[in-house]
Amino acid sequence: MKHRKLIFRPCNAPLIVYEHPEPDTQYTVGVDTSGGVGLDYSVFSVLSNRMPFEQVAIWRSNKIRPAAAAEQLAELGWYYNNALMTVESNAIGAGLLDVLVHTHRYSRVYRKEEQLDTDPSVSDKLGYATTQTGKYLLLAEFQQAWRDKAIILHDRTTVEEFCNYVYLKKQNWNSNLILKTGAIAGMHDDCVIATMLALHAARLYPQSPRPKTAPGPKLSADQNQMRRMLDKHMKTVVTRCSKKTPVEVM
Repeated sequence: MKHRKLIFRPCNAPLIVYEHPEPDTQYTVGVDTSGGVGLDYSVFSVLSNRMPFEQVAIWRSNKIRPAAAAEQLAELGWYYNNALMTVESNAIGAGLLDVLVHTHRYSRVYRKEEQLDTDPSVSDKLGYATTQTGKYLLLAEFQQAWRDKAIILHDRTTVEEFCNYVYLKKQNWNSNLILKTGAIAGMHDDCVIATMLALHAARLYPQSPRPKTAPGPKLSADQNQMRRMLDKHMKTVVTRCSKKTPVEVM
């Protein structure tokens, strides 16, 4: 894991930003959804499409219901240059996806690629179905990217979850005896799924690395304003809860 100074991590807030968006960079967000009732987590993992793919932000909460999470997801996507959303379409994820597209009118949503004869096409079905077969594909892509040093992770929880993401033993109820993947007992894999979903879509639209000698791009007035508003909001949150829990700085 590559370490860098944390820009901010307000206590009890679900969003951690490691790098603000650059104007000429594309971003991809992987989304794993939960019911928001204190059990599993909803996670939005943001990757930069510049090679190597780099985790620039993460949103993680198990207290926010899918409809409310969809609003925060839309705002996060717009902030990161209208990022491409790769949303888990299973069960609860389908509800979040519906609110994201039809209520918040977010248009850049991943559609599964399908191969029809020799001509590739894009299906009308939004999102990515995280079936066991789908997870095998995601895991193979991540393993290859990790071996090639084509992905950089900054979030500690994400790294810990990857370290505890394993092939599970075959269960008696599994009539097909399919070897499943998932977190070990007592751990979560929501950051793993969200990050692998982001990587899957980012690989479709990679950008070349920014030359080290090139000056950074100038931010537009709107982006400067959004950055100031976000920083102001985070400082307010930190001030409000600093008496209860100190802000963690890495």
